[in-house]
Amino acid sequence: MAQQKQVMPPAAHWVRTVLGLVLAAFVFYPSILGDLVPLRVVALALGTVALLSEVWLSGNARRRNLLLSVAVTIAVIVAVGTIETIANTNHDRMSAVNAEHMLVLFPLYSIFGALSFRNAGGRVLTYTYLVVASVTAVLAVIESVFTVSLLGRGMTFLTSQREGSTRALVGAEHVLVLGALLAVAVALAATVNSLRFRIPLTLVLIAGCWATGSRAAAVLCVLVALLQVFPRAVTFMQKRWWVLSALTGIAFFALAMLSTFIWSPFIPGKTGVDYSANYRFASYALLKQVLIERPLGYVLGTVPSGEWMMNSQLRGPVDLARSADSELVFAVFAAGWLGIIVYMATFAVALLALRNAPVLGIATLLLNSLGFIMSLHGWDASSMLWYCLLGACTATLTWRRAGRPFLSPFFRPRSTVGDDPE
Repeated sequence: MAQQKQVMPPAAHWVRTVLGLVLAAFVFYPSILGDLVPLRVVALALGTVALLSEVWLSGNARRRNLLLSVAVTIAVIVAVGTIETIANTNHDRMSAVNAEHMLVLFPLYSIFGALSFRNAGGRVLTYTYLVVASVTAVLAVIESVFTVSLLGRGMTFLTSQREGSTRALVGAEHVLVLGALLAVAVALAATVNSLRFRIPLTLVLIAGCWATGSRAAAVLCVLVALLQVFPRAVTFMQKRWWVLSALTGIAFFALAMLSTFIWSPFIPGKTGVDYSANYRFASYALLKQVLIERPLGYVLGTVPSGEWMMNSQLRGPVDLARSADSELVFAVFAAGWLGIIVYMATFAVALLALRNAPVLGIATLLLNSLGFIMSLHGWDASSMLWYCLLGACTATLTWRRAGRPFLSPFFRPRSTVGDDPE
């Protein structure tokens, strides 16, 4: 027997639609704010508003909602104030960045993602994200074809280029960030039930992702798009999620072995493309020494300049502390072995979410995987998406019907496979 469909009140639908569009616009176009307002301040404000909105839409008593709203607001103000005071006292801005992400932004957006998913708001937020992503993908293709920044970001656009095709930037924080955001949109496009809309939408998003020049994001989003064509593969992943978990563990073990015994902190290559391709192998080779000398990293603080150096054929000495572009590297610098455990835990949460919400699990796994080539929490705007996805994945672990907002013909929770169509 088919599950009962949750009905969202019109007012709640419109609130979530507007909120979703605002959040997606900020994720994709933080550059529009320019130097007017620090992006982290905007992220903190939007996160607080988003969480409080979901609290009031949850259907609880007004008194309880009011008390929760006051508690959340005070907690955010006190936490940020304390972090900023400590950072200013120690003259360490990096400690403020890391602490505010881990202790304030992550709880705000992950709880918001969990509540929204449990309250059937996941589909609305997903569709608003796809709307903004599809428009951005078209703009990215135009930027790539005509080799010009459509938003007047001339200098940033030029410094983002390397040998080869033009890399689209549009309004994102970085070309790699834009590629990751569009790749996640390809995974979430599976929530569109109509093939007439899903197929062209997916193609547009893939084209936009390729236009950014982010090779890892482009390859992963194509693989995900192909996976969406084979429902049996998705069903296998749901029923045999532990197989994918074992493969993920093997991948981490292989990375550890290669970093320890094969790779060296030297970046070969005489071109920018070769340098970019080999950079992360050298950076991972240096991590073993970081973990030996700093098992707890720098406890969210600033990494000293000139302490962790690599050599390169193209640019000579390279300071990993000033050039790191990997969530794994940032995690080790921030918290050492604990950082690695936390990063691996995000994969575990996404893998467990596959059982009830495969679209959500796949999208989160995709973004987690891109953390090997870019910092996921190091960007104030785009990190919001990662935190929301992780929170939504966590919600699936405690709610049997958590997959409902992410149903599609090709992606159904195990409990609904074989049910009568709606």
